[in-house]
Amino acid sequence: MDSLPLPSTERLRRPWWLTQFGVGIVIGALALGWAIQGLDWESVLRALTSAQYAWVLISLFCVFAVALIKTVRWGALYLASAPHPSFADLFSALMITQMVNVIIPVRIGELIRIGLMKQSGQPGAATLSTIAIEKAVDLVAAGLIAVSVVFLAVAPMWLQNWAGSVLVMGLVLVAGLILVWYQRDWIGSVLSRALAFGGWLPERWQSRLLRVAQTMLESFGALTDWHALGRVLFWTMLAWLFSLLAVWTLIMAFGLALSLTAAAVVMLSISFSNIIPSPPGLIGVIQAIAMVVLGGYGVPQPIALGFGIVLNVVTVAPLILLGSLALWQRAVPLLPLLREYPLRVLRRKP
Repeated sequence: MDSLPLPSTERLRRPWWLTQFGVGIVIGALALGWAIQGLDWESVLRALTSAQYAWVLISLFCVFAVALIKTVRWGALYLASAPHPSFADLFSALMITQMVNVIIPVRIGELIRIGLMKQSGQPGAATLSTIAIEKAVDLVAAGLIAVSVVFLAVAPMWLQNWAGSVLVMGLVLVAGLILVWYQRDWIGSVLSRALAFGGWLPERWQSRLLRVAQTMLESFGALTDWHALGRVLFWTMLAWLFSLLAVWTLIMAFGLALSLTAAAVVMLSISFSNIIPSPPGLIGVIQAIAMVVLGGYGVPQPIALGFGIVLNVVTVAPLILLGSLALWQRAVPLLPLLREYPLRVLRRKP
Protein backbone atom coordinates (compact mmCIF):
# COMPACT_ATOMS: atom_id res chain seq x y z
CA MET A 1 0.00 0.00 0.00
CA ASP A 2 1.43 3.34 -1.02
CA SER A 3 2.02 5.85 1.76
CA LEU A 4 0.24 9.16 1.65
CA PRO A 5 2.40 12.03 0.42
CA LEU A 6 3.59 14.31 3.19
CA PRO A 7 2.96 18.04 2.83
CA SER A 8 6.00 19.85 1.56
CA THR A 9 7.79 22.46 3.63
CA GLU A 10 6.64 25.10 1.14
CA ARG A 11 3.01 24.30 1.94
CA LEU A 12 3.65 24.28 5.69
CA ARG A 13 5.53 27.55 5.58
CA ARG A 14 3.51 30.66 6.29
CA PRO A 15 4.53 34.28 5.73
CA TRP A 16 5.69 35.97 8.93
CA TRP A 17 3.15 38.75 8.50
CA LEU A 18 0.29 36.26 8.28
CA THR A 19 1.37 34.63 11.53
CA GLN A 20 1.70 38.01 13.26
CA PHE A 21 -1.69 39.09 11.92
CA GLY A 22 -3.30 35.91 13.26
CA VAL A 23 -1.63 36.28 16.66
CA GLY A 24 -2.84 39.90 16.83
CA ILE A 25 -6.43 38.85 16.13
CA VAL A 26 -6.25 36.18 18.84
CA ILE A 27 -4.81 38.67 21.36
CA GLY A 28 -7.50 41.22 20.51
CA ALA A 29 -10.28 38.64 20.79
CA LEU A 30 -9.03 37.41 24.16
CA ALA A 31 -8.61 40.96 25.47
CA LEU A 32 -12.08 41.97 24.30
CA GLY A 33 -13.63 38.81 25.70
CA TRP A 34 -12.03 39.47 29.06
CA ALA A 35 -13.11 43.13 29.04
CA ILE A 36 -16.79 42.45 28.36
CA GLN A 37 -17.17 39.34 30.50
CA GLY A 38 -20.02 39.65 32.98
CA LEU A 39 -20.68 43.34 32.33
CA ASP A 40 -24.04 45.04 32.70
CA TRP A 41 -24.58 46.37 29.18
CA GLU A 42 -27.29 48.75 30.27
CA SER A 43 -24.73 50.47 32.51
CA VAL A 44 -22.26 50.60 29.63
CA LEU A 45 -24.90 52.14 27.34
CA ARG A 46 -25.81 54.62 30.06
CA ALA A 47 -22.16 55.63 30.40
CA LEU A 48 -21.90 56.16 26.64
CA THR A 49 -25.07 58.21 26.34
CA SER A 50 -24.31 60.38 29.38
CA ALA A 51 -20.82 61.34 28.18
CA GLN A 52 -20.24 64.98 27.29
CA TYR A 53 -19.41 64.76 23.60
CA ALA A 54 -18.14 68.33 23.41
CA TRP A 55 -15.05 67.00 25.19
CA VAL A 56 -14.91 64.14 22.68
CA LEU A 57 -14.76 66.66 19.85
CA ILE A 58 -11.86 68.40 21.59
CA SER A 59 -10.15 65.02 21.89
CA LEU A 60 -10.61 64.47 18.16
CA PHE A 61 -9.09 67.89 17.52
CA CYS A 62 -6.06 66.86 19.60
CA VAL A 63 -5.62 63.69 17.51
CA PHE A 64 -5.72 65.72 14.28
CA ALA A 65 -3.24 68.16 15.81
CA VAL A 66 -0.86 65.30 16.63
CA ALA A 67 -0.95 64.21 12.97
CA LEU A 68 -0.04 67.72 11.79
CA ILE A 69 2.68 68.15 14.42
CA LYS A 70 4.31 64.82 13.58
CA THR A 71 4.34 65.81 9.92
CA VAL A 72 6.16 69.07 10.71
CA ARG A 73 8.63 67.19 12.92
CA TRP A 74 9.31 64.65 10.20
CA GLY A 75 10.06 67.44 7.75
CA ALA A 76 12.63 68.88 10.17
CA LEU A 77 14.50 65.56 10.07
CA TYR A 78 15.17 65.88 6.33
CA LEU A 79 18.13 68.11 7.07
CA ALA A 80 20.29 67.54 3.98
CA SER A 81 17.59 66.68 1.44
CA ALA A 82 17.49 68.67 -1.76
CA PRO A 83 14.85 69.42 -2.76
CA HIS A 84 13.23 69.41 0.65
CA PRO A 85 10.00 67.35 0.70
CA SER A 86 6.77 69.33 0.73
CA PHE A 87 4.36 69.26 3.64
CA ALA A 88 1.70 67.63 1.42
CA ASP A 89 4.01 64.75 0.48
CA LEU A 90 5.08 64.23 4.08
CA PHE A 91 1.53 64.39 5.42
CA SER A 92 0.07 61.99 2.88
CA ALA A 93 2.89 59.46 3.33
CA LEU A 94 2.63 59.60 7.13
CA MET A 95 -1.16 59.25 7.17
CA ILE A 96 -1.17 56.34 4.72
CA THR A 97 1.49 54.64 6.83
CA GLN A 98 -0.44 55.09 10.06
CA MET A 99 -3.66 53.90 8.43
CA VAL A 100 -1.94 50.74 7.23
CA ASN A 101 -0.40 50.16 10.66
CA VAL A 102 -3.84 50.46 12.25
CA ILE A 103 -5.79 48.35 9.78
CA ILE A 104 -3.11 45.76 9.06
CA PRO A 105 -0.80 45.90 12.10
CA VAL A 106 2.02 43.72 10.80
CA ARG A 107 4.79 46.36 10.96
CA ILE A 108 4.99 47.01 7.20
CA GLY A 109 3.83 50.62 7.37
CA GLU A 110 7.37 52.01 7.56
CA LEU A 111 8.33 50.16 4.38
CA ILE A 112 5.33 51.78 2.70
CA ARG A 113 6.46 55.15 4.01
CA ILE A 114 9.88 54.68 2.45
CA GLY A 115 8.28 53.70 -0.87
CA LEU A 116 5.92 56.68 -0.88
CA MET A 117 8.75 59.11 -0.19
CA LYS A 118 10.81 57.57 -3.00
CA GLN A 119 7.94 58.50 -5.30
CA SER A 120 8.38 62.06 -4.00
CA GLY A 121 12.07 62.05 -4.90
CA GLN A 122 13.56 61.24 -1.50
CA PRO A 123 16.19 58.47 -1.26
CA GLY A 124 15.05 55.45 0.69
CA ALA A 125 18.15 55.61 2.90
CA ALA A 126 17.38 59.21 3.91
CA THR A 127 13.81 58.31 4.83
CA LEU A 128 14.99 55.27 6.78
CA SER A 129 17.36 57.43 8.83
CA THR A 130 14.59 59.93 9.63
CA ILE A 131 12.40 57.07 10.85
CA ALA A 132 15.24 55.79 13.05
CA ILE A 133 15.74 59.23 14.59
CA GLU A 134 11.99 59.67 15.00
CA LYS A 135 11.65 56.38 16.89
CA ALA A 136 14.68 57.12 19.08
CA VAL A 137 13.40 60.57 20.09
CA ASP A 138 9.91 59.20 20.79
CA LEU A 139 11.44 56.47 22.94
CA VAL A 140 13.27 59.07 25.01
CA ALA A 141 10.09 61.14 25.37
CA ALA A 142 8.05 58.11 26.44
CA GLY A 143 10.75 57.17 28.94
CA LEU A 144 10.81 60.66 30.43
CA ILE A 145 7.03 60.71 30.80
CA ALA A 146 7.05 57.23 32.36
CA VAL A 147 9.80 58.15 34.83
CA SER A 148 7.89 61.33 35.77
CA VAL A 149 4.75 59.30 36.45
CA VAL A 150 6.76 56.86 38.57
CA PHE A 151 8.22 59.72 40.62
CA LEU A 152 4.68 60.87 41.33
CA ALA A 153 4.06 57.43 42.88
CA VAL A 154 0.92 56.83 40.83
CA ALA A 155 2.25 54.34 38.26
CA PRO A 156 1.25 50.67 38.16
CA MET A 157 3.94 48.11 38.88
CA TRP A 158 4.51 47.16 35.24
CA LEU A 159 5.19 50.80 34.36
CA GLN A 160 7.59 51.17 37.26
CA ASN A 161 9.55 48.21 35.93
CA TRP A 162 9.57 49.51 32.34
CA ALA A 163 10.08 53.26 32.85
CA GLY A 164 13.82 53.31 33.49
CA SER A 165 14.54 50.71 30.81
CA VAL A 166 12.63 52.63 28.12
CA LEU A 167 14.44 55.86 28.94
CA VAL A 168 17.85 54.20 28.93
CA MET A 169 17.13 52.42 25.63
CA GLY A 170 16.08 55.70 24.03
CA LEU A 171 19.12 57.60 25.27
CA VAL A 172 21.49 54.82 24.20
CA LEU A 173 19.89 54.73 20.75
CA VAL A 174 20.18 58.50 20.30
CA ALA A 175 23.79 58.46 21.53
CA GLY A 176 24.55 55.57 19.17
CA LEU A 177 23.16 57.43 16.16
CA ILE A 178 25.21 60.51 17.06
CA LEU A 179 28.35 58.38 17.42
CA VAL A 180 27.68 56.77 14.05
CA TRP A 181 27.44 60.21 12.45
CA TYR A 182 30.73 61.37 13.98
CA GLN A 183 32.44 58.18 12.81
CA ARG A 184 30.77 58.22 9.39
CA ASP A 185 34.04 58.59 7.44
CA TRP A 186 35.66 55.66 9.25
CA ILE A 187 32.51 53.54 8.88
CA GLY A 188 32.37 54.39 5.18
CA SER A 189 35.98 53.37 4.62
CA VAL A 190 35.53 50.09 6.50
CA LEU A 191 32.39 49.33 4.54
CA SER A 192 34.14 50.17 1.26
CA ARG A 193 36.99 47.75 2.02
CA ALA A 194 34.56 45.04 3.12
CA LEU A 195 32.52 45.32 -0.07
CA ALA A 196 35.62 45.32 -2.26
CA PHE A 197 37.30 42.42 -0.47
CA GLY A 198 37.73 39.38 -2.72
CA GLY A 199 35.78 40.95 -5.56
CA TRP A 200 32.65 39.06 -4.49
CA LEU A 201 30.39 41.97 -5.38
CA PRO A 202 30.27 43.78 -8.75
CA GLU A 203 31.56 47.35 -8.68
CA ARG A 204 28.17 48.69 -9.69
CA TRP A 205 26.60 47.18 -6.58
CA GLN A 206 29.51 48.34 -4.43
CA SER A 207 28.97 51.93 -5.52
CA ARG A 208 25.25 51.70 -5.01
CA LEU A 209 25.52 50.28 -1.48
CA LEU A 210 28.12 52.87 -0.54
CA ARG A 211 25.86 55.68 -1.74
CA VAL A 212 22.99 54.28 0.34
CA ALA A 213 25.21 54.00 3.42
CA GLN A 214 26.61 57.49 2.92
CA THR A 215 23.12 58.97 2.58
CA MET A 216 22.00 57.31 5.81
CA LEU A 217 25.12 58.37 7.72
CA GLU A 218 24.83 61.98 6.57
CA SER A 219 21.14 62.07 7.51
CA PHE A 220 21.98 61.28 11.13
CA GLY A 221 23.55 64.73 11.23
CA ALA A 222 20.13 66.09 12.19
CA LEU A 223 20.98 65.02 15.75
CA THR A 224 24.14 67.16 15.77
CA ASP A 225 22.60 70.29 14.26
CA TRP A 226 21.39 72.15 17.35
CA HIS A 227 18.89 74.23 15.44
CA ALA A 228 17.32 71.22 13.74
CA LEU A 229 17.50 69.12 16.91
CA GLY A 230 15.81 71.88 18.89
CA ARG A 231 12.93 71.96 16.43
CA VAL A 232 12.62 68.16 16.49
CA LEU A 233 12.54 68.10 20.31
CA PHE A 234 10.01 70.94 20.43
CA TRP A 235 7.62 69.22 18.00
CA THR A 236 8.12 65.91 19.81
CA MET A 237 7.14 67.41 23.17
CA LEU A 238 4.16 69.13 21.54
CA ALA A 239 3.00 65.88 19.91
CA TRP A 240 3.14 63.98 23.20
CA LEU A 241 1.39 66.87 24.97
CA PHE A 242 -1.53 66.78 22.53
CA SER A 243 -1.64 62.98 22.80
CA LEU A 244 -1.93 63.38 26.55
CA LEU A 245 -4.65 66.00 26.17
CA ALA A 246 -6.57 63.69 23.81
CA VAL A 247 -6.82 61.10 26.59
CA TRP A 248 -7.43 63.61 29.39
CA THR A 249 -10.31 65.32 27.55
CA LEU A 250 -11.99 61.91 27.20
CA ILE A 251 -11.60 61.46 30.95
CA MET A 252 -13.36 64.80 31.33
CA ALA A 253 -16.05 63.66 28.87
CA PHE A 254 -17.00 60.80 31.21
CA GLY A 255 -16.92 63.05 34.27
CA LEU A 256 -14.09 61.16 35.95
CA ALA A 257 -12.25 62.95 38.76
CA LEU A 258 -8.81 61.84 37.58
CA SER A 259 -5.63 63.83 37.02
CA LEU A 260 -3.31 64.12 34.05
CA THR A 261 -1.19 61.35 35.55
CA ALA A 262 -4.00 58.84 34.95
CA ALA A 263 -4.23 60.05 31.35
CA ALA A 264 -0.46 59.61 31.04
CA VAL A 265 -0.69 56.00 32.24
CA VAL A 266 -3.43 55.26 29.68
CA MET A 267 -1.43 56.93 26.91
CA LEU A 268 1.78 55.08 27.76
CA SER A 269 -0.08 51.78 28.07
CA ILE A 270 -1.41 52.16 24.52
CA SER A 271 2.02 53.17 23.24
CA PHE A 272 3.76 50.19 24.84
CA SER A 273 1.06 47.79 23.63
CA ASN A 274 2.66 48.03 20.16
CA ILE A 275 5.45 45.77 21.43
CA ILE A 276 3.20 42.75 21.00
CA PRO A 277 1.18 41.85 17.88
CA SER A 278 -1.97 43.99 17.75
CA PRO A 279 -5.40 43.29 16.28
CA PRO A 280 -6.80 45.43 13.45
CA GLY A 281 -7.97 48.77 14.77
CA LEU A 282 -6.59 47.89 18.22
CA ILE A 283 -10.05 46.50 18.96
CA GLY A 284 -9.99 44.70 22.28
CA VAL A 285 -6.58 45.97 23.33
CA ILE A 286 -7.65 49.54 24.05
CA GLN A 287 -10.78 48.36 25.88
CA ALA A 288 -8.72 46.01 28.06
CA ILE A 289 -6.19 48.76 28.79
CA ALA A 290 -9.00 51.12 29.83
CA MET A 291 -10.51 48.48 32.09
CA VAL A 292 -7.18 47.71 33.80
CA VAL A 293 -5.85 51.26 34.17
CA LEU A 294 -9.08 53.03 35.10
CA GLY A 295 -10.08 50.11 37.31
CA GLY A 296 -6.89 50.74 39.26
CA TYR A 297 -8.19 54.26 39.96
CA GLY A 298 -11.53 52.95 41.21
CA VAL A 299 -13.56 53.64 38.05
CA PRO A 300 -16.54 51.23 37.71
CA GLN A 301 -16.11 48.67 34.94
CA PRO A 302 -19.07 49.78 32.77
CA ILE A 303 -17.75 53.35 32.68
CA ALA A 304 -14.21 52.13 32.00
CA LEU A 305 -15.44 50.03 29.07
CA GLY A 306 -17.47 52.95 27.68
CA PHE A 307 -14.36 55.11 27.95
CA GLY A 308 -12.35 52.42 26.14
CA ILE A 309 -14.87 52.20 23.30
CA VAL A 310 -14.83 55.97 22.71
CA LEU A 311 -11.04 56.08 23.08
CA ASN A 312 -10.74 53.36 20.43
CA VAL A 313 -12.88 55.35 17.99
CA VAL A 314 -11.07 58.63 18.69
CA THR A 315 -7.67 56.97 18.31
CA VAL A 316 -8.33 54.99 15.15
CA ALA A 317 -11.05 56.78 13.14
CA PRO A 318 -9.05 59.97 12.35
CA LEU A 319 -6.10 57.91 11.11
CA ILE A 320 -8.31 55.85 8.81
CA LEU A 321 -10.08 58.99 7.54
CA LEU A 322 -6.89 60.96 6.93
CA GLY A 323 -5.11 57.94 5.48
CA SER A 324 -7.98 57.24 3.08
CA LEU A 325 -8.05 60.85 1.90
CA ALA A 326 -4.27 60.84 1.46
CA LEU A 327 -4.42 57.57 -0.48
CA TRP A 328 -7.13 59.00 -2.74
CA GLN A 329 -5.06 62.15 -3.29
CA ARG A 330 -2.10 60.00 -4.29
CA ALA A 331 -4.24 57.83 -6.56
CA VAL A 332 -6.03 60.63 -8.45
CA PRO A 333 -3.06 61.42 -10.76
CA LEU A 334 -2.91 57.73 -11.70
CA LEU A 335 -6.57 57.45 -12.74
CA PRO A 336 -6.03 58.74 -16.30
CA LEU A 337 -3.21 56.22 -16.74
CA LEU A 338 -5.44 53.42 -15.48
CA ARG A 339 -8.15 54.40 -17.96
CA GLU A 340 -5.72 54.62 -20.88
CA TYR A 341 -3.86 51.37 -20.16
CA PRO A 342 -6.60 48.97 -21.43
CA LEU A 343 -6.90 51.03 -24.63
CA ARG A 344 -3.16 50.79 -25.23
CA VAL A 345 -3.26 47.05 -24.75
CA LEU A 346 -6.13 46.71 -27.23
CA ARG A 347 -4.30 48.83 -29.79
CA ARG A 348 -1.24 46.59 -29.61
CA LYS A 349 -3.24 43.47 -30.37
CA PRO A 350 -3.10 42.38 -34.08
